[in-house]
Amino acid sequence: MRRARALLLMLALSACATSSPASSQWARIEGCWVEGWTDHWPAYIQWRRDPEHPGGYLGDWHREAAQGDEDRVSFTLRPVGDQMHLCDSAPVGAERCMTAVFGRAGWRMDGVAVFDAQDTYQEFGYAGATMPFFSGGRRDCE
Repeated sequence: MRRARALLLMLALSACATSSPASSQWARIEGCWVEGWTDHWPAYIQWRRDPEHPGGYLGDWHREAAQGDEDRVSFTLRPVGDQMHLCDSAPVGAERCMTAVFGRAGWRMDGVAVFDAQDTYQEFGYAGATMPFFSGGRRDCE
């Protein structure tokens, strides 16, 4: 009985460790990315560590548009308790915040921001949307 409890406790602790917001999986989003599938107005995003919030990231998405206009959205991704929270704010409109999850399985959830990042590819968006907000490949930061 004691051995079974110890095993269950160990499994529970290891599950918490792998789902922790400070997990290294979130570090995969760091860097500069470009949507390469569009010919005209590609979108760019840069994720960098948030110096004021350990384990957090700041994101800057932008896309050049016709007549030199530019669309921009700023993001904060921060650990809150045992979860990550993504907040976005566009120049026009209210800030929106939601729980963020990492990995393709998140697309089956409702009302979350989903991140999937490999070495050379990143995709993220909002579960339930018809398409990801961003999908692109790594590039050099300028």
